[in-house]
Formats: sequence, C-alpha cells, structure tokens
Amino acid sequence: MLNMYSSVGSLLGDVFLHLLPETWAHVGTDQSSTIIVGMSVVSGFLFFLLIEKIFPDDDDDDIKKSDHYLHQTEQILVKQMDNMTKQRHVTRQNGLIPENDQHKEITVKKKIKTMGWLNLLANVMDNFTHGLAIGGSFAVSHKVGYTSFASIVLHEIPHELGDFAILLKAGFTRQGAAKVQFITATAGVFGAVFALYSSSVVDT
Repeated sequence: MLNMYSSVGSLLGDVFLHLLPETWAHVGTDQSSTIIVGMSVVSGFLFFLLIEKIFPDDDDDDIKKSDHYLHQTEQILVKQMDNMTKQRHVTRQNGLIPENDQHKEITVKKKIKTMGWLNLLANVMDNFTHGLAIGGSFAVSHKVGYTSFASIVLHEIPHELGDFAILLKAGFTRQGAAKVQFITATAGVFGAVFALYSSSVVDT
C-alpha cells in the first residue's frame, strides 16, 4: 500500500509541479491557449473516469467468485488425496511409484482491474510521445538528442516505479507487470522512428 501511495504522489507531483508549469510557460500569455491546456487535462481525467465507470470492478462479485473457487479447490484437493491414497495402495502391491504421485498446486487466476488496463493505455501514449521527442531531438543534432534522451530517462524513473506499483495493485504479478511495461516501452521506439522518418521526409 505504501508503494501505491508513493507512486500516485510522484505522478501527481510530476503533473502539477513539472508538466503543467512547463506547458504553460511555453504557451506564454495567450489566454485561449492556457484555457485549452487546462481543459485538455480535465478532459483526460473525465475520459479515464468514464472508462472506469463503464467497466467497473465489482468487488462483491469477486468475493463471491473467490469463495466459489475456494470451495471447488477444496473439493479437488479432497479428490486428489483420495487418488493418492489409492495409488499408494497400488504401489505397495506392485512395487512401482507412479509418475503422477505428486502434489499438484491449484492456482486461481486473479482478475485484472480496469485501472490496470487504463494505466497501460496511458503508458503507451506517454511512451509514444517521449519517442517523438527523442526522435525529433536527434533530428536537430546528436547533442540535443542525447541530452533529451538522458532527461527523459531520469524523468521516467519515478513514473515506471509508480506504474509498476499500480499494476501490482490492479492484479498483475511482478513478472506480468514487468512484461507489460516492457511491451508498452516499445511504443517509444515507434515514436522515435516516426519522428525521424517525418523529419527525413520534410528535409527532402
């Protein structure tokens, strides 16, 4: 839970203390552009809130399903114990050890919450725009490109740690969260390639 709180705090701090002030600084004194930036942020909040309401996570239903799975698991284990007892009885008579005379672990897949998928969607868009920034910077010069790359990497460290905690909270395993984060990171590669290709087309 502490990881969840720290991740949300780091993400909100980055938005309100870094991204928004930097965006408004580039906008300047144009009031209409400032309003557009603010409304874009509000629209993003409302969009993700709407998606989460359309696909709600029914905790009560999950509890009922968990109880049902536990009951089924208990019945399966009882049957397995009976089968193992019969197999041991046959083993004593034949002097053979059956290959399947082992305890089988029963695993129940945990449902992934909506916020996990929304986080992945936001990650894809975020990484794609970062790729655009890096590709555009390298199109200007190698020095600007390496500087932008280093700054974005440092900027992304708290983001990725926060996203990892959110994915764990949403129901992903540690290995699963790491895999999907790696997959979403490929969006940055596509963004960089798109920026470099667009720059080469404009130059020609």
